[in-house]
Amino acid sequence: MGLLDIIGLASAGRLSRPPKEERQDGASAGAVGITARAAGAAVRNEQIRSGYNGAVSALDPSDNAARETLKAVWRKRMPAEMRSAIKKARPDLGPRQGSVGRANATNPRATNAARNLGRVGRGVGAVGAGLAAADIAASDNKPRAGVANVGATGGGWAGGLAGAEAGATIYPPWGALFGGLLGALAGGNIGYEAGQGAYDAVQQPKNPARVAPSAAAARMVLGRLSPC
Repeated sequence: MGLLDIIGLASAGRLSRPPKEERQDGASAGAVGITARAAGAAVRNEQIRSGYNGAVSALDPSDNAARETLKAVWRKRMPAEMRSAIKKARPDLGPRQGSVGRANATNPRATNAARNLGRVGRGVGAVGAGLAAADIAASDNKPRAGVANVGATGGGWAGGLAGAEAGATIYPPWGALFGGLLGALAGGNIGYEAGQGAYDAVQQPKNPARVAPSAAAARMVLGRLSPC
């Protein structure tokens, strides 16, 4: 390889170097995915508890069989992280032995716990939004970073859902917790990259990539500048 070839390769590497935002690896993408799953699961769990309370309140006070049916139905709707923990603590659906409670009245402590967890989830969601906003603010291409963070949020939710469900079947309740965490981490990173790819695919016709000069092109340019 001659000198002109080396100059050509060096020029190609310099001119084809991706811009700043393309060189960023989305360091916060995994954290955005985790917060998306954690916040979504906590808020969803609060909503399900509220719906369950409303359904139970319409029962006859002595209709324990209907209460068990409702409990089974609403448990299936819960996020895997919470569902597996409750099933571990209360595998039975019927009233506790010796309980004198009514079938149409739910446990206020469980309701308060779900409500408080929902509040925590909203706070975690705000943290995730802050991380995404910081990543967008630091990027030279803010629309691209915005789409990437939307992808990280959606990917984190989907990955966390899949991981939690898989973990719940293997080793509940801890399997659901760690499976959701790892799934959200992976999903956030994958979603971030998918968002970048989607943005680039749409924008490519508007902003065609610059073709780096080849060694032959560099040889031609330097040849013209050289004295005869």
